[in-house]
Amino acid sequence: IKDIFLLVFKLFKFFPLVPQLGILSRMLSSAAGGLAYFLLMLVVLFIGFVVMANMIFGVQLQEFTRLEKGFVYLYLYLLGNSDYESLKIADRTWGPIFFSIYMVLFVLVMLNVFVAILNDAYDLVNAEEEKKKIVNKTRKQRSWKDYEVLVRRAFANLRKKRKTD
Repeated sequence: IKDIFLLVFKLFKFFPLVPQLGILSRMLSSAAGGLAYFLLMLVVLFIGFVVMANMIFGVQLQEFTRLEKGFVYLYLYLLGNSDYESLKIADRTWGPIFFSIYMVLFVLVMLNVFVAILNDAYDLVNAEEEKKKIVNKTRKQRSWKDYEVLVRRAFANLRKKRKTD
């Protein structure tokens, strides 16, 4: 598994060779700073919820007796494998409150923040690509105009030579 993981990272160096994948690699590198802060915030919040679940449900539910187990079960909750009824039975007040806040915060808020970071990076990279296209287009237009000027000068020189001959 470790080799497959490293192989995937080695593939990233070939992304710039394909234009569409080059945009993806530039987008990810542009979003790296924002994603690092997001990941830090995500980990801190997740650990906070793991500790909170351990303190609230650790006595009643086997899933939250240890922090490692709580980490796994809260991650599974994010993937859709949640057991709302066991939380509600364990604590009638805090079970629904904990579950609702956890799901809203992580599924709605954090997922949207993640998408927003990637979207901003894509917009930035896309704007840079558009600027490059405009610059290249004007360069091509200039080169054709320069060519046209050279051709006109050449013809003008030929006319002068014919008149003098």
